[in-house]
Amino acid sequence: CWWGRGVIQTTGPCNFGKLNYYLGARAAKEGRDSAYPSIDFCKDPEIICSSPKYKELKWIAGMFYWMESVQQYNEGGWNYMEELVKFVDGGLVDRGFIDAVSGIVNRGCHNPPCGTGAVDGGTERNANFIKTLVAFELVDPPKGFEKDGKIGGGSAISTACGADHAKASVSCKNIGCHSQLDCDAGEYCWNGVEC
Repeated sequence: CWWGRGVIQTTGPCNFGKLNYYLGARAAKEGRDSAYPSIDFCKDPEIICSSPKYKELKWIAGMFYWMESVQQYNEGGWNYMEELVKFVDGGLVDRGFIDAVSGIVNRGCHNPPCGTGAVDGGTERNANFIKTLVAFELVDPPKGFEKDGKIGGGSAISTACGADHAKASVSCKNIGCHSQLDCDAGEYCWNGVEC
């Protein structure tokens, strides 16, 4: 019952417990202000998506996760807030920033596979992010960028298997892989590979 729910897929007893501690029934029980004192996120995690009274919960849970886990991320020499400033100052074009944030959200680290595998849907995440930046007119469309958000022209950006990103980029093995299960032992499915 701890699978993902809401806009960023709140997952696991720890994340639901944090929601409950800060925003739910546990906060109220312990005498702290609580936005949702009648909701026990641990006993009913599905409430994030099913509450007829609090339809905003799917967004509240996602924003809470973003503020608590992503914006606060500072591991292995990679600090989200510092990297965000570099990304903005660099013209919003560093694919590495997009991939690192995807890794934090999807795998809990800025440099997957970090024990749990490569980021799911990294190529699509990157294309969607670029599509959003273009829609808000924050960047010019990259060369080959199509209206549907795909990046065309030149080398195709895809996924491929390899022990690391560089090896996957060279071998272009199992192009279009979806997960580590599509790869040989000791290899991961890497996103953003140009083949």
